[in-house]
Amino acid sequence: MESRERISMDEKHGKSIRKRVLEDPLFLRTDEYIDEMLEKDTLTELVLQIGPNCNLECPHCYGAYGPKRKGFPQLKFVRKALEESVELGIEGITLTDGEPIRLQTKDVLGLAANFSDRIPLTIMTNAKFANTVRNTARWISFLKDEGFELNRDGNLIYVSFGEGYKVHWKNYHKLNVALKVIYPDANFGKHLRYSLLYGLGEDETELADNVASSLANVFGLDGEIEFFPESNGKVPTYVIPYKKGEYLFIDCNQCDPQGRATDLNVFDGVFLFGELSVSKMGFLPREAESLYVAHDGRVSYGIAGGCVREERYAGSLETDSLGEIKRRIQSDEIYQAKKIGGTRFLYAVAQDVNPDFRVFGKIGCDVCHSFFSDSDIIEGVRRRLSQDGVAESYKQFIGSFDLSNKEQCGFV
Repeated sequence: MESRERISMDEKHGKSIRKRVLEDPLFLRTDEYIDEMLEKDTLTELVLQIGPNCNLECPHCYGAYGPKRKGFPQLKFVRKALEESVELGIEGITLTDGEPIRLQTKDVLGLAANFSDRIPLTIMTNAKFANTVRNTARWISFLKDEGFELNRDGNLIYVSFGEGYKVHWKNYHKLNVALKVIYPDANFGKHLRYSLLYGLGEDETELADNVASSLANVFGLDGEIEFFPESNGKVPTYVIPYKKGEYLFIDCNQCDPQGRATDLNVFDGVFLFGELSVSKMGFLPREAESLYVAHDGRVSYGIAGGCVREERYAGSLETDSLGEIKRRIQSDEIYQAKKIGGTRFLYAVAQDVNPDFRVFGKIGCDVCHSFFSDSDIIEGVRRRLSQDGVAESYKQFIGSFDLSNKEQCGFV
C-alpha cells in the first residue's frame, strides 16, 4: 500500500514544486525553493491505522500485521482525530494498515463514513470480506447507510490485491457487483481503484487479467482494455474504458522488501543488499505527507505506513490535541530537514556527525528506518541542525552535488 499512498498524494497536490525541480534541478539550490518547502503545509492527510490486528497475515506486510497481533483502534481517539481534522482543514482521511471492513472495526468504519461528507474518505481493503454475495452487499449497504457516498468528491474505495493476499479473484467480482447495485449512479472511474502489488507470485498476470475482466463485465466495456508499462516514473497500469470518456484503473506496484517481506527470496537479484550511500539516493521533494494515528492514539507522520517508527511518534491524543502534535512535528529541525532535503540530507548530516553511521540494506527506506531507530544519531543531528540552522546546513549539502547530472540527482 505504500506506493499507492505516495502516488495518490503527489497527484492530488499537483506536483508543483516537483515539476519545477524536474524541469530545472538547480531550483533545489535557491532560497525560493527552501522558503517554499519550509512554509508549505505538507501534513495535509490523516491516516487511521486499523492494525496491528488484521484479518490476513500477508508475506509482504511492512507492518507485520496479522490475526495474532493485538490492537484495534480505540473509538475515542478516532472520534477526536476526525473532529479535529475538520477544524484543521485536513484534506483527506484514509483507513489502512489493517483491514477496516470487518466486525471488530465496524464502529470505526461507520464513524469515518459519517465524516465523509466533511472530509474525503479513502477505504483501503483487501476484499476478504467479499466472500459471499450477501455479506458483500451487507457491508456496502452499511457504508452507504452511514453516509459514505461514492459520488462525493474524493471518496474512494481502494482495493489492494495480489498473490500475497491469497484472496480469490471472485471476491473482487462480488465487490464490483455490490458497488454497482448499491451505488448505481456513481462515477467509478473516480471512486474505485484497484492496486496490484506484484513481485510475490507466478500467477499475477492471470489474477490482474481476471480483475480487469470483472471490471469490464460489471461496469461495461467501451473500447479495449489496455496495459501501459512503466514510463516516466508512472507505475504500470491497466486501463479499462467503461463508458464514454471514463476509465477504470488497475495500478501495478512493485512490492518492497520491508517488514515481513525483508528477507523474502523473491527479492534476490531485484533488490541487492549492500551499503547505501548518500550519492545513490534521490532529491525529489514530497509535497504531501500524512499524520498517522495508531490504535492507541499515538501520532506519527510520513508518506506511508512503513515510515512509522517508535522514534517518530510526536505525541498522543490521550493528552494532546491533533493540532498541537502537528505543530510540534512542524517545528522540529529533523522534520524540517527531511522536508527540504529528504532522507538523503538527513543521512549526510548523520554521517558528518558520526562517520561510523553507515546503513546496509536493499532500499532507501532502510536508511530512514535506521536513522529513526537510533536515538543518539537523532539527537546528534538535531543539535547540529539547531546550531548551524536547517537552511544553511541544507545549502552546504546541496552545493556539493552536480545538479546538471540527473542520475546523480536520483531523477532517473
